[in-house]
Amino acid sequence: MKYNHQYNHYIEIKNLNENQKKLSDSFSVHLPKVEEIGYLFRAELDKYVHNNEYESSLVSQKVFEKYKENNFDSDDIYPIGMCFHITKAFCMFLKMSNYDFIHQYISLGGVFKIVWGNIRNEFFQTALQIGDFIVDVANDTVDINKPKVKISRIGEIDFKNFTSFDEYIKVKESYHSCEIIINTYIPEIYDFAPLIERKNGEITFLYSYVLTYLIKEKNSIPTPNVKMLTKNEENLVCDYFNEKLIEKIKMINNPLMKEETINNAIQFFNNVIAKKLKFKNKINMN
Repeated sequence: MKYNHQYNHYIEIKNLNENQKKLSDSFSVHLPKVEEIGYLFRAELDKYVHNNEYESSLVSQKVFEKYKENNFDSDDIYPIGMCFHITKAFCMFLKMSNYDFIHQYISLGGVFKIVWGNIRNEFFQTALQIGDFIVDVANDTVDINKPKVKISRIGEIDFKNFTSFDEYIKVKESYHSCEIIINTYIPEIYDFAPLIERKNGEITFLYSYVLTYLIKEKNSIPTPNVKMLTKNEENLVCDYFNEKLIEKIKMINNPLMKEETINNAIQFFNNVIAKKLKFKNKINMN
C-alpha cells in the first residue's frame, strides 16, 4: 500500500540494524560540523525568506525555490510552523553539497531521512534522522527564542513516533487549537480519513499516512466520540458523500485506486465544499 511506503520512507523514525549502528557511531565525530553547517544554512535561508532577491554563495537557488514552493504567504510568520519546509530544504541542500563525509555515509547505507513525530506530547515536529541522531535545523519553529539548530541522540529526547490515535488527537487539538471529531459518519472512507478537524467555523477531513498507519499497522482505535458534528455539518458531509459517491468507492477493488479516489474526494471537500459552510456560518453571524 502507498500509505505504508510513504510512512516508512518519509515519516517514521527508524530503528537501526547492526551495520547502521556502526555507521552512526562512526558518523558521530562529524556532528559538530553538521551543527555548524546547520547554522550556516539557516542564516542563508533566513536572509532569502525576507529578501527573495538574495543570492547565496553557500545555498543554491534551487534549494531556495524548493522551500518557497508552498510558502509564498509565510514570510510574516517565519519560521513559526515551517519545520517541514525548512527541514526538506536542508535535506536537499546536504544532498547537493560537496561534503564528502555525508555522501560517503549515505552511500554505505547509513540512515539519512526526514522524520516527523511527537515532541513531549505537545507538538508535531519535522527533523532529519542521521543514524542514531535527530538533527533539527528548525528547532525555533514553535518558540523563536530557542536555538535554530539542535542535535540530539534518539532516546535521550522525547521525540518519538506516534503509536495511538488518542496520542495524536491530544497533540493535534492542543498544538493546532482545534477540535477533533472521529469520523463515524462516513465509515466507507474511515481507513483513509478517520478524523475530522473543526477550526474557525470550518470542518476538514484529516488524511495522513500516519493516520492510516495507526489503523493498519498499530490497530489503534480512538476513544469513542465525545465531540460531534453539528446537524448542518453532518448534512454537508452526508450530502457530499452521497449514495452515488459511496457506491463508486465500494466498487473499486484495486486498493491503490481506491486510496487515490478517496483522497481526491477528500481534497475537493476540504478545498471547496467545507468553505461553503464556513461562509454560511459567517453570513448567519452578521
